[in-house]
Amino acid sequence: MSKYGLKSLVEGLTPEEKAMMRKLYWRGERQALIFSFSRYEGHAMAWIMYPFVNWLYDGKKTKEEKITALERQAAFWNMEAVFFNFCIGVLASLEKDYVETGNTTVETIESVKASLIGPFSAIGDAIFWITWRILVTGIALTFSLQGNILGPLFFIVVYNAPKYYLRWHLQLIGYRLGSDFLTTLGESGLMQQITQASAVLGTFMIGGMVPMLIYVPVEATIVMNGIEQPVSDMFNTLIPGFLELAVMIIMLYLIRKKVSPIIIVAGAFVIGIAGAYIGLF
Repeated sequence: MSKYGLKSLVEGLTPEEKAMMRKLYWRGERQALIFSFSRYEGHAMAWIMYPFVNWLYDGKKTKEEKITALERQAAFWNMEAVFFNFCIGVLASLEKDYVETGNTTVETIESVKASLIGPFSAIGDAIFWITWRILVTGIALTFSLQGNILGPLFFIVVYNAPKYYLRWHLQLIGYRLGSDFLTTLGESGLMQQITQASAVLGTFMIGGMVPMLIYVPVEATIVMNGIEQPVSDMFNTLIPGFLELAVMIIMLYLIRKKVSPIIIVAGAFVIGIAGAYIGLF
């Protein structure tokens, strides 16, 4: 049995700890409930951690220390939804070690909390927000465009089901391993490898989804040797999906040149309407 399996991760936890893990999990579902531009999800993190801190500190630390712990969790915080729960598990583990053994210091908790934001947000966004979301959306759209009810149902179930499971699993991993997991990742260089692999996978999947998500309906034709030839077929003969790829590259170029998204969208509307008027589209 793998030590990272759900059964292994739950073994050894007291009934109170299991109850706290469940509370943290469901509270983590509402991570964006309280949002501010000064602390982003910081206030939500304090609200999520409140029952655990209240249970952990009760009778072991003073009221002032409990308040300080919640203020510590309310500091600036921003994290992708799935790895949010992994970080909850890590921080809960650190708070537990701080209260019960004193081996973990307040400075360690604060530094680990700050260091989690960058790498795990990048990994989570690359895997779930960019790759998985676009992949599932592309498949769901093929059903939806045919008027099939399976389209929205497929997206709701297939996109969310793995995330709900992984949030629970990763939270338990974070709680059981605590800072040891971060130390191992840092020393082995695995964190950097995961980040790079996620970025490559996300870029690869987005590139493959371009013809499914972008459609350039060129209707214009030209006559060659007495045969009417669609312009789009000429481009696709050179590179399948050439026009769609060209549109994506142009949009990416404009975004990198810091052209306003409103101007880009308005320009696309104008080109589309004008092209339809002259018979290009």
